[in-house]
Amino acid sequence: MRMHKRTYRARKIKDLKMADLLNLVRGQRVVVTTDVAKTDMVSSIELWDGTSATLVKWRNPFELREFVSLVLTVGREAEEVECVQEPTGTYGDPLRVALQKAGLPVYRVSPKHVHDLQEVYDGTPSSHDPKAARVIARVHREGMSSLWTEHSPELTTKYRRYEWFMDEQTRLRGRVEARLARHWPEVNELLDLDSTTLLRLFERYGGPAAMAAAEADARSLMSSTGRGLLDKGKVEAVLRSAGETVGVPVTKEEAEELQLLARESLRIKEALRAEHQQLGAAGEGTPGIQDMKDVVGPATAVVIFALLGAPSGYGSAGAYIKAAGMNLREHSSGKKKGQLAISKRGPGPVRHMLYFAVMRLIQKDPLFKAWHERKMARCSPRQGKKSIIALARKLMGALWHVGQGVPFDSTRLFAQSS
Repeated sequence: MRMHKRTYRARKIKDLKMADLLNLVRGQRVVVTTDVAKTDMVSSIELWDGTSATLVKWRNPFELREFVSLVLTVGREAEEVECVQEPTGTYGDPLRVALQKAGLPVYRVSPKHVHDLQEVYDGTPSSHDPKAARVIARVHREGMSSLWTEHSPELTTKYRRYEWFMDEQTRLRGRVEARLARHWPEVNELLDLDSTTLLRLFERYGGPAAMAAAEADARSLMSSTGRGLLDKGKVEAVLRSAGETVGVPVTKEEAEELQLLARESLRIKEALRAEHQQLGAAGEGTPGIQDMKDVVGPATAVVIFALLGAPSGYGSAGAYIKAAGMNLREHSSGKKKGQLAISKRGPGPVRHMLYFAVMRLIQKDPLFKAWHERKMARCSPRQGKKSIIALARKLMGALWHVGQGVPFDSTRLFAQSS
């Protein structure tokens, strides 16, 4: 059924007729939803049966206290008030915290659910703030919401610091790759782009030609930086490549740029190592983290806990897997059978950290290694990532059981696997 355009007419908070509003909500179960924006917020106050009491426009943060006072006034007349928001950015955090401090329950709904229901709601694909506020209320009434709780603000803050350094390292790595593609493209086959040895060479010499000219010194630098892990054959191959490269010669200004880039990359790399250690130590003694640490490592355990909360907060292993965005989805129609893929409807960093945790387990756990090798024997090399993801799903389910106090036993993961 199409809604009349007046359904979406919002009043400024100062223009509300409070007596009429309170008469409508008296003794009723009320839902207060907010479409979050940077400044111009729109909130819907409506009854549980979907009847709109009013749409309110207010400016954030200048009228935030006035809006919270309005909700509390409604709450004193209503039988029950439930507040609902989408978890979009941080602009809605002051409102959410203010409502929670006032003793009001705040629920969260998925932005994807709200987006998908836009056209179903009134028959038109249009999207605007008042409509979004009404749609959020419907999503909540249909049971597709959850009580908003912050799992661990302290751990989340520590993870954000770690993530910032990771992002900075990725950005610098891209710049290093671009410079090498121009001046020394062959070295990619010999040294990793973010290897300390390669960065030290650029920090000292600024380019392959200067390095080749100081062969003995460069050889000594690589040996000391590699700490014996860089074999002599590779050291000689790097020196030979520096003298024979087809790359564009480095100018004085470009050499200075490369040295600056190498110094900054080394600084960020060292800072990231320190942040990783601090992140791993952050969860010491926290129930739910301690048990996971032995399975996936300290940093990964802290990230999972910070972004998803304790495993004990989920009703099943499947719910925990779904919260990480690792539940399977399919796109099929008629005779067309789409391939299964993970939904990715959860925090990306959890999947990122879990991916590398699986890589480590393949190296050290014989059962993980054997399962991976059997899977790879049936797949093409290009499908190797699917094996890692399948193991990550298994591991995520196992972590839920670990969170319930069950000791980790990889034999249970593969007891019925072929």
